[in-house]
Amino acid sequence: MPKKSSALPLVAGGAALLMISSGKKKKKKASGHRSRWGVLVSKDCNSVEVVDSVMFQRFTYGAYDELVSIDPSLSLIQITDALFGEVAPDCSGFPEEPESAEVAELYAVIARGVASYLATDPRTKDSMGSLVDEATQISFIDWYRGWRNYPSADLPNGPSGQVVFSSDMSNYKIGDSWFEDIVRPFVQHEQNEGRLEFAFEDFVNELGVKVGQFAMPIKELPQDAPTVQDFMNKLEQAIDMATAEVFKG
Repeated sequence: MPKKSSALPLVAGGAALLMISSGKKKKKKASGHRSRWGVLVSKDCNSVEVVDSVMFQRFTYGAYDELVSIDPSLSLIQITDALFGEVAPDCSGFPEEPESAEVAELYAVIARGVASYLATDPRTKDSMGSLVDEATQISFIDWYRGWRNYPSADLPNGPSGQVVFSSDMSNYKIGDSWFEDIVRPFVQHEQNEGRLEFAFEDFVNELGVKVGQFAMPIKELPQDAPTVQDFMNKLEQAIDMATAEVFKG
């Protein structure tokens, strides 16, 4: 029988924010934190750490198995909610507003594990036409994308040749060497390819910036954000300047 595929492809690469240990439980707990099933969650839900990966994995499968044994028609989200509630009872998961990016990541990691169990469990083959209905899948993916890069006014670190935006898009910074490292070489390449008149459009369509923790194509930035409008104006000016230098050169 062919295996069912996960309906949550975005979750498959999760756990980026969780620091998974080698399996040895830490002897000391950080102040203001408490561990449940191998996961250390701060009281304010602003930090999450898997301190005992073996216990965590045993819990997720054991709790999943118990729930499916009782009711094999339970959906992926229903099971994930139950497991998340055991690990982080005071924190908010999907579809609520999580307290931190790490809480959203924890929920996604549990969902990924549950999806993998459901995909191979013969007990669910008749009752689970899909792991999650399309509408829920779309809303979950939108939720995860939004909260994994938790809104913040803080600018992320980046090399001097990079443009960085805060995750809430309230401010941005152009690196000191951005023009020399990125803009001018790009314009020179456009000149060589005979596409100099399309340099601005090509730059926007081909290159990206850093938004919070993640890279984002320039063409996907929210164009109604004042910071993006200001950046696009500066980009146009930089390309005009580079074009003039290319002609001089």
